[in-house]
Amino acid sequence: MTTIQFILLGACGAGKSSLVERLIQPSITPSPSETIGINVISSMYQTRDKLYRIKFWDTSGSEHFDALYKSYIFNCDVALLVFDTTSKSSWSRVEYWIDIIKKTNGNDAYMCIIGNKVDKESKRQVYAADVKGFIRNQNLMNIIYSECSATSGENIRETLELLVNFSKKPVREVFTSKNFHRPSSESRCNIV
Repeated sequence: MTTIQFILLGACGAGKSSLVERLIQPSITPSPSETIGINVISSMYQTRDKLYRIKFWDTSGSEHFDALYKSYIFNCDVALLVFDTTSKSSWSRVEYWIDIIKKTNGNDAYMCIIGNKVDKESKRQVYAADVKGFIRNQNLMNIIYSECSATSGENIRETLELLVNFSKKPVREVFTSKNFHRPSSESRCNIV
């Protein structure tokens, strides 16, 4: 059995804990709670040919704990950078964490930016085009993008499938910011 380790980073209120709850139990509506420090949640994930043990390191969005996360970032397989699509300030924390991850794990670090709260489309402030433009301008490698809603469950199953498949790829064989024309039939997620 293979273990995959994800760390969730992002601003307070981005919905990281609710996202983890929904990823491990897709049929149950999460009950929001504030994380203090870091919580470790494990789950099993079965594909057609393999069983995975998935470990989520759910972090607090409070800046008081930022220094604590560097060792977790170093040991993770993929850093999940979660932001609230209805908050520009939430998006700015993603930019901050990308810099920290690059300093900790180098330019080959695997990252997935996840836009949460797409169920609140009328309040949206950060769009997929904004995120993709940022990735292009920063020339980021080994990064994917997905949007979902921890509240409604929209695109949750597809996001988890995308994360597991992405984590299995060797460095440089994953999608880069230069590859924006990947056929949509391979996944229903928004992929960069």
